[in-house]
Amino acid sequence: METKVYLLSLLPFRQKYPELTKRGIEKLAGDSLIKTVFFQLFRLENIEIIREGKPYIKDYPYQFNLSHSGDYLLLAVGDAPIGADIEKITKIRPKMMEKYFNPAEQKQVQTSGIKKFFEIWTQKESYVKYTGEGIKALSKDLIYPEDVAFFTEQYEDYQISVCTKKECLPLKVERLK
Repeated sequence: METKVYLLSLLPFRQKYPELTKRGIEKLAGDSLIKTVFFQLFRLENIEIIREGKPYIKDYPYQFNLSHSGDYLLLAVGDAPIGADIEKITKIRPKMMEKYFNPAEQKQVQTSGIKKFFEIWTQKESYVKYTGEGIKALSKDLIYPEDVAFFTEQYEDYQISVCTKKECLPLKVERLK
């Protein structure tokens, strides 16, 4: 199965549920998106989302990964391990770059600028989500296995990266309303 990637605006949820916190909106929108997509793709109803380590759907083989930043929520779904990250492009964070980017990556950012910073960062974060290790595994020394690849795209002022097996890479991001 080709990995499917969905981008959802959080603004309608903020308008409809002004009493909810930012985290509450993200959880509500995320659960709603997961349930809608799993119903559309697989006709699954009443699914149970388990959040122990890397989240998954109980008793079902397809995998997913969520990320949120600013006004958007990103969901990637596939039949192979998957990691996804979305980040609002704001400014280069020198301390973050010093801690997590190797010298070659730092040079790329110095040459290419802010977009390259967020491309590298979202790829790193999507990879550690792909492995299930999470943020604690981020380092300068990440080495990507040959069988993984990244789908990377910029949308408005957001950078998106999805990491999965090469043969499962998505072809596009579907924007939902």
